[in-house]
Amino acid sequence: MSRRQYVLLYLVSLLFWLLLSTLQKTPGYMDAAYYTLMGRQIAAGQGGIEPFIWTYLANPAQLPNLSFTYWMPLTSVIAALGMILFHSQSFFAARFFFILLAALIPVLTVLIAEHFTHEHIYLVSSAFLAVFSGFFAVYFTLPDSFVLYCVLGALYFLLLLSLFSQSAQPKIIGRVLALGIVAGLMHLTRADGILWLLGVFLALWMLRQTRPIGQSLLFAGMALVAYAAVLSPWFIRNLLVFHWVFPPGSNLSLFFTGYNDLFAYPSEKLTLAHWLSAGAAKLILDRLQALLSNLGTWVGIAGLVIWAPFAGYGLWLQRKQKIIQFYLLMLGLLAFLMSLVFPYAGVHGGFFHSLSAFQCLLWAMIPLGFAAAITRIAHWRRWKPERSLRLLGSTFLVLTALLSAGFFASKTFGGKFDAQYVEFAGLGNFLRAHGVSSDQQFMVNDSPGFTLSTGYSSIQMTSGSLSDALSAMKRYQIHYLIVASDHTPEFDDCYTSLCQDPSLSYWGQFEKSKIYQVTLP
Repeated sequence: MSRRQYVLLYLVSLLFWLLLSTLQKTPGYMDAAYYTLMGRQIAAGQGGIEPFIWTYLANPAQLPNLSFTYWMPLTSVIAALGMILFHSQSFFAARFFFILLAALIPVLTVLIAEHFTHEHIYLVSSAFLAVFSGFFAVYFTLPDSFVLYCVLGALYFLLLLSLFSQSAQPKIIGRVLALGIVAGLMHLTRADGILWLLGVFLALWMLRQTRPIGQSLLFAGMALVAYAAVLSPWFIRNLLVFHWVFPPGSNLSLFFTGYNDLFAYPSEKLTLAHWLSAGAAKLILDRLQALLSNLGTWVGIAGLVIWAPFAGYGLWLQRKQKIIQFYLLMLGLLAFLMSLVFPYAGVHGGFFHSLSAFQCLLWAMIPLGFAAAITRIAHWRRWKPERSLRLLGSTFLVLTALLSAGFFASKTFGGKFDAQYVEFAGLGNFLRAHGVSSDQQFMVNDSPGFTLSTGYSSIQMTSGSLSDALSAMKRYQIHYLIVASDHTPEFDDCYTSLCQDPSLSYWGQFEKSKIYQVTLP
């Protein structure tokens, strides 16, 4: 493609994402609410604290809580930059740079595709897939790690393509340093981003036959230095605050026996003994189910079901290329991590989030696999290959647009996407109208979303037992409990009827949410 065509592609993509973004008025779910609210905190110069607690893994001492003990900070920093630019805390300001980044995705996809083909129709098809991006379309313009990981992953693969084809040492040094920087940014985006530093070492190992071992080790050291330069402010902050490079509780997810252990209180119960108490059968079965679920995510989300066979065929045809071997090795490593080590995080969106880093390369592969497969079938069935490609190709692209639109509509139309946050905002108005002062603190499900929408500080509903929840309320000086339809199981009685515990007095109801006043000694 020419430079003018790339600019046009970016502008068309930008218009598409701007229009789509108007259909989402709120963050819609906890992750995006967290990053949006923390963007506000950073923009206000208070990025070191969170006015909520959403997980107890780091054993937070008080409310407000020290920030970024579980999720990484870069997404919130990008959200903050938009707020600073517009001098506004609006949701549009928070997502402004995410919209700009989303428009880059088709451009980066075509740049990757050009390393495999210069056929215009294949490049246009890759761009089309990246614009009508299936399940990703709902999330790319939101303050979440999806678009950052997708863009950084595409840059990473572009650098690798150059590295694998580059023989001039001065340029190799630049590529290696850039890979270290991108890997550092990916780690600042997601905790599993550290895999991409390992990926740099893997890529250099794949090139071991083209240069002396000493030179490869030197390049690995350079990549590590570049990565460390990006991460050093984060590590220094952690050392100053937590006296270690990683926040406390970072290892506790190894001992989960279910996803709700993320909200366990106290977190000290998450031990090796707790993990072993689940029994070998459950632990093995959960990991097998996670592996199958993550495979389904690749087929259904990355491949949008209809494209998955052609994506696989395209990868097979290009299997001798180092970049494809690298893709498969890294995908296997991620699947291992998200299925066998962290299975519960993997099946609850972790693998989906992380998969976005691979997506641009896959969109570049799909048209190649599709064309090769249809041509082969056409010869076997004695069809006219060119006519078959035009007819079936256009049909599949239209089907892609329809599937993407259908999924987006199912998530957003009729106010579904914004419903919980609109209800939270109404609940906040209800509480203020009934004399609840701004210094009162709440326990609620989705504490980041509640605090973002109402301004009240809050802690997350705990998992385990009601007595554990009461202990958390006492420790963090909680005044009210809100039990909505998405409550955790220990609050079933409080939702279907009334809490029987004397510490919880029924205070009122807003729509489907019951409100209890907390009285603890």
